[in-house]
Amino acid sequence: MPAPATAHATALEGVETAVVAELLRLERVGATGVLRVGDAGAFHLEGGAVVHAAARGVTGLDRLVVAAGPGAARDWGRVLLAAARPDGDPVAEADRAPGLGRARLELFALFAALDAADALLDSTAVPDFAAGPAHWLAPVCRITPAMLLRERARRRARLDAAWPDARVDTAPLVPARRVHRQRVILTGLQTELLLNADDHSTPADLALTLGRSTFACRLAARFLAATALIQTPPLNDPHPTPPTARGVAPTASCPQAVVPTAVAPAVVPAAVAGAVLAGVPGGAQVAAGGGTVAGRGGVRDAARVPVRAAARSAALATGRVAARRSVAADDAERSWTPPDPDVLLRLRAALEELA
Repeated sequence: MPAPATAHATALEGVETAVVAELLRLERVGATGVLRVGDAGAFHLEGGAVVHAAARGVTGLDRLVVAAGPGAARDWGRVLLAAARPDGDPVAEADRAPGLGRARLELFALFAALDAADALLDSTAVPDFAAGPAHWLAPVCRITPAMLLRERARRRARLDAAWPDARVDTAPLVPARRVHRQRVILTGLQTELLLNADDHSTPADLALTLGRSTFACRLAARFLAATALIQTPPLNDPHPTPPTARGVAPTASCPQAVVPTAVAPAVVPAAVAGAVLAGVPGGAQVAAGGGTVAGRGGVRDAARVPVRAAARSAALATGRVAARRSVAADDAERSWTPPDPDVLLRLRAALEELA
């Protein structure tokens, strides 16, 4: 009677891809070497367990370590030199390195292997195994094929729970032109993605650029899609509109279009405060491109103007106009255009929320 793990592996061979079936077979025979998955990437095995994996288009171990800081990048060079020497001990070199350490190396190796495996397990390429010596990461990273399958299922469940449309994982990140929320709290990674989003970079591209985990960036992109901070095609849309045809706002406007951190309850967005003050004859003027408010206290950031202060300034400005009405003021009133009704509705919602 086969062991439970072997029986489980045998059941999976008939429903999974050829790559998974080959990994399960190599685990049973305790193979050591490299399993190449076409030109998409490769698994490094030691005794049937995966000790390292790399895939094209996925943030690798080198990029994760270098992006961790100058100290880790400097120590990483010494680790690679030790791995290239026949008598070198790269793991011991990493353990002695003050900017890296064995625990940090193990964490980065695990992230890189799981991200790469997530992409390689679904490949339809024919796997090709070549026996050889074990990878030098074998002492710090060891993952069984069953663990890879469980982790893949767990990651997919987390992605679907955040946002059920998988097209966000491979679509370019396009910042939303308008934010329909009063407050949005973002993590550091979500903020980085939003500030670096453009019309052509996917979450995987930004993960490579920022030196972040590919899965973490995909999960952050799903959250941005759920909060409508990035433009996404409607669910089940068979013909999504290309990103370049959506009328996307420039990337430089992203920090003004969203609030990357928790917003104080008494703060009005810059667009709302600017529209209200600009719509009052003789009131404070909002600079069109600078996002500042000129008043008695000097020039300030419009995004920090409190609601009550804005209303008080508007009331004082209106009183002065009524007390000093003249021909010039009448001309100004005739040239004044009413504010956007949508802006007024957003202002009303903000005031009701603060009440």
